[in-house]
Amino acid sequence: MNSHHSWLSFSRAFLPLMVACGFFLGMWIKSAQATPRNSWAAPPDQIEVLRDYGCFDEGRAGERTTMKTVTFSRPVVSAEVFLSGFNLWQTRGGDTEVRQIRVDSWVDAINVAPNNPPGTRSPGLPDPKSVRVKLMYMLVDEDPTGSEDFNDACIGFTVIARTQ
Repeated sequence: MNSHHSWLSFSRAFLPLMVACGFFLGMWIKSAQATPRNSWAAPPDQIEVLRDYGCFDEGRAGERTTMKTVTFSRPVVSAEVFLSGFNLWQTRGGDTEVRQIRVDSWVDAINVAPNNPPGTRSPGLPDPKSVRVKLMYMLVDEDPTGSEDFNDACIGFTVIARTQ
């Protein structure tokens, strides 16, 4: 009976402590899950937003990419790009149902030299205010060859940059 009484007083003493620890642990886990791991923050005067678009010339069906460089007013520290919209259309062929449409964009490089073709060494000094964006689209129909299908596209994008 004595051992039962000591266990009861031990559990009464530590029960509030265990509840408090569980509460704080739950709050910590909830806050850790609510914060993205790949985020960045900056004062409002260090955030710039630019909108632009890239258009493709007529081409055959399949994956197509292009690059577009935008220039901010101050040197860029980091940047993200988001699709603002797109328009894809078939110019010739297109006699079968569309099977897949894919449109994507991502930051290819920060601080690139002006008029520097992708994959080449910079002929001039890099521009610390520039961001090069890669745009990609793919329009595929049910025809396995797709050799007679031609299409065109314009992709709108928004770049948000953290600047110095």
